[in-house]
Parts: sequence; structure tokens; C-alpha cells
Amino acid sequence: MKSQDSTETARQKRETSRLNHIQEGVNELQQWLVDVVRLGTAELYQQNETYWEERKARMDDAKAPGLSNFIGQLQEVFKQQDWQEQALEELGKLYLLTQTFHRLESLPDGLQAEIKSLVGINVKKEAVLAQSGIKDLWMVLGKKMEIQDRLDIQRTWLVGDQSGKLALIIDFAFGNQEFEHQFKPGTAFEAELVYYPGSLQTRALLKEKPERIYPMQGLTGWDSLQDFFSLHAQALSQNPFIFQFPFLVNHLKPVIIGEKWGLADKKSDYIPVHPLFNKTWELISICGQHPTTIFGEWDGKFLYPLGILREETWIGM
Repeated sequence: MKSQDSTETARQKRETSRLNHIQEGVNELQQWLVDVVRLGTAELYQQNETYWEERKARMDDAKAPGLSNFIGQLQEVFKQQDWQEQALEELGKLYLLTQTFHRLESLPDGLQAEIKSLVGINVKKEAVLAQSGIKDLWMVLGKKMEIQDRLDIQRTWLVGDQSGKLALIIDFAFGNQEFEHQFKPGTAFEAELVYYPGSLQTRALLKEKPERIYPMQGLTGWDSLQDFFSLHAQALSQNPFIFQFPFLVNHLKPVIIGEKWGLADKKSDYIPVHPLFNKTWELISICGQHPTTIFGEWDGKFLYPLGILREETWIGM
């Protein structure tokens, strides 16, 4: 039987080997990004499916599936009509990620964990569950489904009644598989949650399956959009790679500016609703003329609403 020390040494060697592989992939990706900017993004716009598949395969070979996913997202940008500005933004984020990876060891532990996760080095579920967590009544704010490379992904947002902490539960399913968790917005349950390491610590796991489900009550959010934007700016100063930030603000009502829908608070500050959000009229009918509390995901440009308070009832969008 191997000793604990020899097992740990072997694990460290495997991790170092993988980090070296990833470093080589990052170097290659960084040079590719420099060439793209030098030649112009129009070159990428003209590339075919085979070109992108080869690019993604290079990152997979470097044991960096997260970077492969980023390239896949960049490929999708070039399928949009207004791809120019968005493509430059995505290229900039990817370049910043490669630069940050080069100085990984100098970063705070939480941000190191975030960067490793982005490139594809994830903390094992068993290691997270081994930690002590937070026991609370967790309220289900909203959930969102998406498909990524034939993989179904469900993001469910919770908030603790006593702790006030936000938590994100991510479930994956292949093909006809069902998601492990079937949370319904507007409900609550008692459970212990443990968080993945990170600068913000939002992604979490349940230590046990909830036994009882309750109706959600007593929810409050930030009092103004300005409060929310200040919090988001503070979070970005700790981690510039935040792509979905939880939004929970009171006193909001739908407004239209030009031809675009958004939400305004009691100070008439405004936040735009995501153009892909297809339940605007439902949101308007629920709000009526009464400002209310709304939850959603903020990507830095648009808000995607996921839940709304109607009188005393929380409704998932």
C-alpha cells in the first residue's frame, strides 16, 4: 500500500505535468491572438468549420478544455451580423486570460482557483463536499438552461435566508439525461451548502438532498441600481473574469428607451434587458404599474431576468 506522502507526491507531479501542458497551450493561443489582431478579424470571419475545430482541438490536446470552450464561443460571435465589436471584446478577454495565467502563482488563492477553472482545471466534487458548509433556508431565485457542445447546462441561483449569501448550483446532463436537481423558483429548502474556492465564492454544492420544500418568503434585494453597479465594480476589481453576476434589486419597473426594453429604479436609473430575453411582455404584465423586486444575471452589458416578485409571490421567468 502506498504511503500518504507518496500518493500526495504523485498527485503533485500529475498536476505540475498538466500545468506545463496547459502553459504550452496558453503560449500557442497567445501567439495566435497576436497574429489575429495583426492580420485583422476579417480573416477569422472567413474561416470555415474545420479551421475552428482544429483550433479547439489544439487546446484540448494541451489539456485545457476551458480554452477550447472560449474558442467555441468566439466562433459563435462570427456568426452574428454585428460581430465586429463583439469579436474584439472576446479576443481581448481571451488575451487577458492568457496573460493572467502566466502569473498564476502571484495571484490570491481565490483568483488562482477561478483562473484554473476557466482553463479547465476543476476542483474535484469530493474535495468540495469534504468541507464544512453553511446551513440555512435557501430560497430559489431563478434558473437558466443553455446548451454547450451538446451538453445541457442548468444554472440555479439561491440566496440564504439568514446568511444572505448567494449561491449558484450548476447541473450538467447529456442527451436525454435529467438534471440532478429540479429546483422550482419561488420555493425554499433547508440544507447545508459548501462553496467551491474562488474570489467571490458563488458556485456551490448541496451536501445532502433537501427533505422538505417550503414557499419562499421575505425576500429583499439592493435598493437601487447604483448600489448594484457599485457592488459589481467591486467584484470586477477582485476578478475581471465575471461573465454572469447575480442581480437582485428592488423598486424596478419596465421602461422602453427608443426601441429597447429595460428596467428603471425609483431614481430613474436604467439597466437594459438582454435582447434574447423573450418574456418581456410577461414581465410587463406581472409588474403592471407597481415597481417590484427582480432577479437575473448581469453580463456587464445586459440583464437577463430570471425571477420577479408579484405581490407576495415569487415567479420564475
